[in-house]
Amino acid sequence: MSTLDQLITTVSTLNNKNEYQQVIELLPANVLSKHKSPELYHQLGLALTDAGQYEQAYKAYTQAITLQPGVAAHYANRSLTSLLLEEFDQTITDCSEAIKIDPDNITARYNRAEAYKVTQRDDKAFADYNHIIAIAPDNELAYLGRSIMYNLKKQYDEAIEDLNKSIHLNPNLANSWFERGSIWYETNEYDKAITDLSKAIELDPQSEEAYTLRGNAWHEKRNYDKAIEDFNQAIQLNPQSVVAYMIRADAWGEKNDPERAINDYSMAIKLDPRIPRNYNNRGCIYAAQGKDKQAIEDFTLCVRLKPDHVDAWYNRGNSWHEVFKKTKMSDDLNNALYDYTRAIQLDPQHSDAYSNRGILYATVFDYDKAQPDLEKALKLNPDDQFAPKWMNRIRENSMNKIKRS
Repeated sequence: MSTLDQLITTVSTLNNKNEYQQVIELLPANVLSKHKSPELYHQLGLALTDAGQYEQAYKAYTQAITLQPGVAAHYANRSLTSLLLEEFDQTITDCSEAIKIDPDNITARYNRAEAYKVTQRDDKAFADYNHIIAIAPDNELAYLGRSIMYNLKKQYDEAIEDLNKSIHLNPNLANSWFERGSIWYETNEYDKAITDLSKAIELDPQSEEAYTLRGNAWHEKRNYDKAIEDFNQAIQLNPQSVVAYMIRADAWGEKNDPERAINDYSMAIKLDPRIPRNYNNRGCIYAAQGKDKQAIEDFTLCVRLKPDHVDAWYNRGNSWHEVFKKTKMSDDLNNALYDYTRAIQLDPQHSDAYSNRGILYATVFDYDKAQPDLEKALKLNPDDQFAPKWMNRIRENSMNKIKRS
């Protein structure tokens, strides 16, 4: 066996054992330049990919292609580096070249399907996944990939069927359990979701996404303590997890722990200030604490981000209403009326907005405007406890006026 053949055998064996660092050390530039072997460049590309050095791996595969352009594996494996670098058009180009050489190259078909999926070319993604399943019906990754496509299209039955096959073929693939758990969550099957997500966590204890989604499921089941435990773990794994902070804040709110809720909403806002609901929810806590100024600031930020956020307009109206009770200033009155009106414009069925606007009109003795608002509120919500009381007050005041006249 020649020196080159021995070297190829050595690095190939090391790659198969995931000893990628040794491969990189055995293949410095001078060795590669000496042998000018496409297989050595290919083996180096494999090792660099495993080491997370995707740009260097791309260059190594490019050298292999330059020396030996007719090998499908060179293009197929280079496509993985561009996929990981999120250069999806290049991924598709390389995969298509590999498929021209070998139409049944599974790596190329799979990587191209993944690139098509990310770039929302659904029909082409389905075609590649289907091709893999047709020629390799025991390929669990193809079923997993196709299930995600079905999930995106809300074809949940088909997605579950594919995930069942993927799990049957490889029960140790954490992503399959996670994806099936996510579908159970989407379809409100929270117990099933928790079971599958627990298995995903067992297989991959570093999965922040699995802890977060299981925390969401516990939250939906109103088991706030278990939800918080999962969110704690998710945040430990990823301190930048906006969703974990956000839903943990919801859980603290449900547990009547406003300070912790505020802290978590504030952290979520710091990490991503573009999510309207966090301002609205934090504003609600400030409002419950009587901190009207902070509440109004948060509701204002919410409607700036999402001008059609009905609850934020209504909630800000309530806060201005509370301010007006203290100040009796016309500006505060008008602000409250404006916000209630905006909420009604966005949601003409918002009974509470009609009720509170009617009450506000009544408190300033504008009965001509108060009466129709209160009647509308009662029509929309016959169980409204406040509208009838204020309507009675209006009638009593009207009767008193008649008696005095």
